[in-house]
Amino acid sequence: AWVDCLASGASLGRSVLMRGNHAAAAELNGDRAREPFKVKKGLPKAVPFDFPGFVLNPVSIRAFNELFYGMHKTVQGKIVDYDSYFYPLDGIHHWNRMYGKHGFAQFQATLPMESRAGLVKLLEKLGRPLICTEYMARGAGSTFDTVLPIAKAHHVAAINWGLVNGKSQTNLPWDSWQRPYVLQPPTIWFHDVFYPDGRPYREREVEIIRTLTGTKKP
Repeated sequence: AWVDCLASGASLGRSVLMRGNHAAAAELNGDRAREPFKVKKGLPKAVPFDFPGFVLNPVSIRAFNELFYGMHKTVQGKIVDYDSYFYPLDGIHHWNRMYGKHGFAQFQATLPMESRAGLVKLLEKLGRPLICTEYMARGAGSTFDTVLPIAKAHHVAAINWGLVNGKSQTNLPWDSWQRPYVLQPPTIWFHDVFYPDGRPYREREVEIIRTLTGTKKP
């Protein structure tokens, strides 16, 4: 899913949900029917040079968000090859150059609380913006209340996998590969934040997120 994090007012929370199913052979025609697994390659697109640091700013990002949302808000039932679905950024080579010469550092960490702050301090020596793309692992003690205060204090962007408990099954812990939770749900959820009816899995976690982001309770 893509979320417009700069949207406000009536557009607050607008997003694009991308989900798909494998297409049946009967749904394909033309070249796709003849070669269903062939990845279509057009002229290579690439960012030719490192953007100056000032290019990415609230104004340019808002403009991009408007364009991206406008292009996708009415798209439904489109058949695409697996490569462009799973790896959309690979459609533009060297897309990281848009972030400037120094770019940013991306990492994942599900560490004990006493180790996490030390890791962030170590990564800060790179002199780049930091993005933690996975940190939630409730069963391992890596939670909103142990991670987000450190992330905010050090200006680290933090992304959580899973939001509403559903088909993605991101509430299941790592050992679900060997121990499927079919008859009995896990004692502790791994990632997800809400039940399908909108109730928080842990009300305290929602309060922590509201406090750290300055969001008022509706």
